[in-house]
Amino acid sequence: MRTKMKTSLVILLYMVLFLGTTVAATSGTLVLRGYVPERADLVILNDTLSSSVSLDSESGRTQVGTIKENSTKTTGYTVEISSRNAASSSEGTPYLTSSDSDETIGYDILFGDEVVALDHGVGHVQNSDYTMAGNIAIAYEAGSLAETSSRYSDILTLSVIAN
Repeated sequence: MRTKMKTSLVILLYMVLFLGTTVAATSGTLVLRGYVPERADLVILNDTLSSSVSLDSESGRTQVGTIKENSTKTTGYTVEISSRNAASSSEGTPYLTSSDSDETIGYDILFGDEVVALDHGVGHVQNSDYTMAGNIAIAYEAGSLAETSSRYSDILTLSVIAN
């Protein structure tokens, strides 16, 4: 065989081998993986009464806010509620302090319809659901009110923790 023909045959053989390996398959597999990140959210909507609760009324319950919670964990979440006054004195009951004197007025924190028990100013509410919306209120006894006019205050802090 002539050299030119041998060279053409070798080139043709390489082209057949090269093209045979570059032809696309007629099917394939695509593996998709995704995840939902761990998240826990808490939204507190202040009620109009939260900044100025009138304490001269009878004993009762005053709604001070609405809480909307959401968690992506199937085990739910815990809402931690703390009272600044109760935490600073390691009390189990929150209280309002007077701006003019050392007088205090004890009150209860209600989450939904349940009283939140505090330990050193901090209480926990468990929720095994994914989401929840509830009310937060305070309840006080009229008999514990002071006889002089004054401004009373406390600061509540709420945190949501995924379980």
